[in-house]
Amino acid sequence: MPMTKDTVFQPQFRHDFENDLMVRTLAGEQVSSPPVWLMRQAGRYLPEYREVRQNFPDFMSLCRSADATTEVALQPLRRFQLDAAIVFSDILTIADSLDMGLRFMPGEGPLLRRPITQPDQIDALPFDSCIDRLAYVFKAVSSLRAALGKRLPIIGFSGSPWTQACYMLSGYGEKQFTTAKRFAFTHPVAMTNLLRRLSAVTAEYLFQQYVAGADILFVIDTWGGLLGDSHFSIFSSDMLAMICDQLRQMDCLAPVMFFSKGLTTRRLQPIVSIPNVSCIGVDWCADMPQLQREFPEMTFQGNLDPVVLHAGPVTTQQHVSAMLQSLRTEQRTVAALGHGILPETPIDSVHAFIDTVRSRG
Repeated sequence: MPMTKDTVFQPQFRHDFENDLMVRTLAGEQVSSPPVWLMRQAGRYLPEYREVRQNFPDFMSLCRSADATTEVALQPLRRFQLDAAIVFSDILTIADSLDMGLRFMPGEGPLLRRPITQPDQIDALPFDSCIDRLAYVFKAVSSLRAALGKRLPIIGFSGSPWTQACYMLSGYGEKQFTTAKRFAFTHPVAMTNLLRRLSAVTAEYLFQQYVAGADILFVIDTWGGLLGDSHFSIFSSDMLAMICDQLRQMDCLAPVMFFSKGLTTRRLQPIVSIPNVSCIGVDWCADMPQLQREFPEMTFQGNLDPVVLHAGPVTTQQHVSAMLQSLRTEQRTVAALGHGILPETPIDSVHAFIDTVRSRG
């Protein structure tokens, strides 16, 4: 029976995994040790990833191979005792499906060869067919589920509408995304149109990952911290609410995680009231202990600065211990970095991070 606005929504937390620590924590259960996983836990810092990457002419070719993405997603699980797997993909797959000409330039990051420069370009984008072009992602999720069986939950993800729009308007990883912000302030109606259309597609994209086997859905708002409070509400949290509402209308019961930089009490207030949202990831600039006190019913994820790991395993252990000491780790905490692992990260430091968390159990 489809849910209505009057229905009390409760995310569905599957507990039939061999390791269900992550889902139990998101469900608010008291656990003896916080679960741990890492954004970009599969990637360039691992030599086995670099070996696989050499077999493909470009990054997106790798992403389109279900066998390769499954292998890459499994690699960190072989090395480390992690509590969740995450499908290997990218936050810009939707932009790629919209014929934006996505390429990844060595040492420069993503480049969109056909960025949006005028409002009338938005409605000309192939929104109606883009989900069909993302079938390779759903195949990757299904392949990973088959490989994992009941071992661990899988996280499916998407970039947030605002973060996707930043690249679609600027065309590359502009330092402050001034081009995107200028478009938003100059063409507010067109910007709202773009974000709403991206929100609708993002909800469908996440839903199809759920259907394919993802247990947790993750919306990553990397560039939300560039916005002032009022525009964060309009461009980020309102769009997250729209995505979650659409997921509920599709009877998607998966818990939703959300990450953004620069989250504060004011920014979090509307987000914690979204029924689907079960976990919020914060960066190292956020006062996570204070946020835990102010929102005791929300699970928080974070929030060590990834650069700390570059200082080596001893320093990593010290900083992780201090982080855990400050947090309410007896409940509603996912131990993680405040953003993704950097490519030059020493593997010994990753071991130190995870082992220090495990020692809390």
